[in-house]
Parts: sequence; structure tokens; C-alpha cells
Amino acid sequence: MKYLIIILFAVSTISCKKDADMAPNGATPSFTYQSPLFSKWILNSNESKAKINYEIVLDLKNEKNEKGNFILNGKSSINFYSAEFVVNDKKITISNILSTEIAGDSKATSFENDYIKRLSEVESFSIDQGMLTLNGKNQKMIFKVSN
Repeated sequence: MKYLIIILFAVSTISCKKDADMAPNGATPSFTYQSPLFSKWILNSNESKAKINYEIVLDLKNEKNEKGNFILNGKSSINFYSAEFVVNDKKITISNILSTEIAGDSKATSFENDYIKRLSEVESFSIDQGMLTLNGKNQKMIFKVSN
């Protein structure tokens, strides 16, 4: 009986992992797997409050690429896109944006070009009541969490 208890204790100790061991890709656990930032978002509005006529999807992944940066992907007015991002507190830098090259009408293309440009200029973010706000110089994009 004594040996059984020792074996059970040893197995339970070995199988228990610290939160830091369980965070994906060696990321900081307090930010990675618990952050609401890592969600799928739908563009709701911008600083002009103009109606968004397209369903713009931004999916911030809790995964890292080979460079150690988080990845994102989404769907704009016409094309699918992907990028990498780095987060430091409430600062966010989105870079290396790639997009498919599907042709579309001029309004959708213009909207998409503006959206991708805005995405590349994002400097900070905030999350409040299920809404993600991406801020840049003189710009703001507000996303709602996708169901």
C-alpha cells in the first residue's frame, strides 16, 4: 500500500504542469491562452461612423509563426489576407500583410485597399464589452466579436 501511494504521488507530480508549460509556443500564459484578443472579429465601424457595407473578418490567432510572431488572417471585401503581429501590453504592430489577388468591383477594391493600409498602421488596441478597437494615427477601427 505504501508503494502504491508513492507511485500515485510520483505520477501525479510528473503529469502536473505549470501554466507556463501549458502556454502554446512558449508564450506568456497570462497573455496567450486567456486573452480575449485571440478571437474572430467582424469590422463594425471606424472613426467616421460610416456604415460598413462589407463583412470584414479579422481572426487573431493564438499561434506563432517560425519567427515567433503571432499570426492573423481574415477576409476583406474581396480577398483573403494574412499577416503577423506582435503585442506588447496595449501596443500592437501588424506587419507582413499578404493578400490573395481576386479581382472585384472598384468600390470593393478601394475599400479593401484602405482597410489593408489602415491595418498596417495600427499602433494600439483596447477591448471593452466584446468590442475590439484598433487605433492608429487619426484612425480607429472597431470590431465586434464574431459568434
